[in-house]
Amino acid sequence: MMVIWVVSWQGLQPTPPKAADSSGFSAIRALTAARFVLGEQPRPVASAANIAAVARLKEYFVSLGYAPQEQIATVKVPGRGEVTLRNIFIRKEGRQQLPAILLVSHHDSVAGSPGGSDNGMGVAVCLDVARMLTLQETPERPVIILVTDGEEVGLLGAKLFAQNHAWANDIGAVINIDNRGGDGPAQLFETGPNDLALIDAIAPHITHPVMGSFFVEVYWRMPNGTDLTAFLERGQTGINIACTGAIARYHTSADTFSVVNLAALQHEGDMATQALSGLCAMPADAFPSDSAVFIDVFGRFIVAWPARSGVVLSFAALLGVVGFGTHVARNQVKNESGGLFTRDYFKGALAAVVALLATIALVMATSWIMERANLFGRNYATGLLAQQSMAKDAKPNWAAQFAAAYWPPYGILLYVFLAVICIPVSWLTANRLLRGNSPWKSWCGIWSAMAIFNLVLSLIAPGVGAILLPIVVGAGCAAWLGASFFGVQSFATVFL
Repeated sequence: MMVIWVVSWQGLQPTPPKAADSSGFSAIRALTAARFVLGEQPRPVASAANIAAVARLKEYFVSLGYAPQEQIATVKVPGRGEVTLRNIFIRKEGRQQLPAILLVSHHDSVAGSPGGSDNGMGVAVCLDVARMLTLQETPERPVIILVTDGEEVGLLGAKLFAQNHAWANDIGAVINIDNRGGDGPAQLFETGPNDLALIDAIAPHITHPVMGSFFVEVYWRMPNGTDLTAFLERGQTGINIACTGAIARYHTSADTFSVVNLAALQHEGDMATQALSGLCAMPADAFPSDSAVFIDVFGRFIVAWPARSGVVLSFAALLGVVGFGTHVARNQVKNESGGLFTRDYFKGALAAVVALLATIALVMATSWIMERANLFGRNYATGLLAQQSMAKDAKPNWAAQFAAAYWPPYGILLYVFLAVICIPVSWLTANRLLRGNSPWKSWCGIWSAMAIFNLVLSLIAPGVGAILLPIVVGAGCAAWLGASFFGVQSFATVFL
């Protein structure tokens, strides 16, 4: 277990930053450029600092040899009246006339926050990718780099581009970069539907993946949105990449460029550029495709399979466990009667159900208590800051910023503590049901229940089922191998 923990921990470490003269993506060079272009002041939509940043952004693209386009529109924002949006975008033509790959980040910030990570890091990635495209071979597909305005007040810039610009009709896939903190590994946390072609395209290229369809399943069930949402609503597809470490600085005055972790930015930039390379190389007939279930293995490589395969594998695991139990009942265990499906088998299945329900109940109860008691603290503070960014006067809310930056994260620590404790506690409770039971029948009952549970998950939430699927399939294989090498009772007793 210690070895697995160490390897997993290493897989979550960001990439050391590359030197500014590196031919590939360099976090040092990218952050320097973003800091110059965006400035050190908050950039809420339509503010003087926002307008000045847009002017410098255009100048930067011109200095690289591009002819940037500016999309300007006046829209109404609740609580602020009419504001003027300013999107900036460039296009690099490809060798083939295929739908383009769109790289997106937003340049605005909430009022009172310099937005070093949200979304200075995303803009930094776009700036360095734009530079890299001028030095590398022409990509197979066209590449569009879009830096939007008004993301913090309702994804307004992305919606403006998606709904009104002709280039929006010529997009094969989208890569959106946004952040809720300037630290930690970059994570691929959202994909569009029918994403198997996307994952197959990027998997060979990403050298340090931190991703999983579990994140996607969870995020789809949250009320959040990013600029990618504007394109998903049009039936287009893409991926979302973000850093979420140091969330205490999110939407606060502490979110400056000086505290951005260069290793985190390097990881984010590497993942974005490698994903871009993979998507540009996608064949013309990549879509439509199946939905995918995917997960990184210790940050080394990506394993992906069609979502429907999870149902087949879960059912196969169930058959494997039941087949093992039936085979044992007929051929190896002579001192027990009644075959497999006896009281001991069903008590084992009941024990698994009790353990699962107890774990789910404890985690949900903990979440409910902390939400009611506001133990997270920062949820309240960041909510105030989001409202503040939409307020007409846009004055800094110092109380909210202080709470977001310094409120002790006792709620998070309590949640982690109980989540870790409740699992062994629930299993110990369920273990009382197994006293005096036949070890191998209990083992078969437990893993039959787990296989059925995973089968249901694979039908309603394939990404969540991906976490249990290797364990359940492994249990079915281990049953046959373990019984062959160690004997039925010894194997079941050890692994129960």
